[in-house]
Amino acid sequence: ADSHAYTQITKADINERVKKYAQNPSFDEGKKILDTNRALIISGPPGVGKTTLAEMLSYAYSAEGWQLVALRSINDGYTALNDSEKQIFFFDDFLGKVALDRKSLSNMDSEFNRFIGRIKKVANKRFVLTTRAYIFEEARRISEYLSGRQLEVSKYTLDVGIYTRKIKARILYNHLAASEISRSNIEYLIQSDKLFKIIDHVNYNPRIIEWMTDPVHFPPLSSPQYPDFFLDALENPDGLWEIA
Repeated sequence: ADSHAYTQITKADINERVKKYAQNPSFDEGKKILDTNRALIISGPPGVGKTTLAEMLSYAYSAEGWQLVALRSINDGYTALNDSEKQIFFFDDFLGKVALDRKSLSNMDSEFNRFIGRIKKVANKRFVLTTRAYIFEEARRISEYLSGRQLEVSKYTLDVGIYTRKIKARILYNHLAASEISRSNIEYLIQSDKLFKIIDHVNYNPRIIEWMTDPVHFPPLSSPQYPDFFLDALENPDGLWEIA
């Protein structure tokens, strides 16, 4: 029951996120790898959109009638595995966010290897996972199961560099359109000279755009303050990235 509830919550989150998604080359690249290898590991630095890409790929398969199964552990995958159904498994941050040690890795890597091996043998299964790039490389260094070529060909590294100026603008537009930011704040942002400075900023990152279009992440601001506060978050992103 808890696994089912987790999947339902994940579906609801994806349905909200799809309103803000700006399709970019990573979608087609990821879909191609997933269709060819039946498994896809999306890696990259924090905040570049790994989870969003994985969710949008899962959404695309769901729209074609595949059953979405969101995983918290590989055991959830074994429990839900059904050879007679088309299934897309989604495992976000499958190696964790903080650190790895040999003991914790040894408890999961062989089971993970068996599960992904099974997925690759069955035509009606897909498996999409996300992980931070530096954690994945460390895991591959200390695990014989994760260092094999079968995972190398299933890996896609996502980087902000793939986002063109038009895509960056679309990401910002979609987030503003779906946000609860006041109309006057958005109008001040559009009328100011800050809009293009945000899009072209060297520190542009989808995570910062997400934060700055969600009022829960910053104090109440008057409309004239909003453009400057938004740009300041890009100029000085320490507060956002400190915990990450």
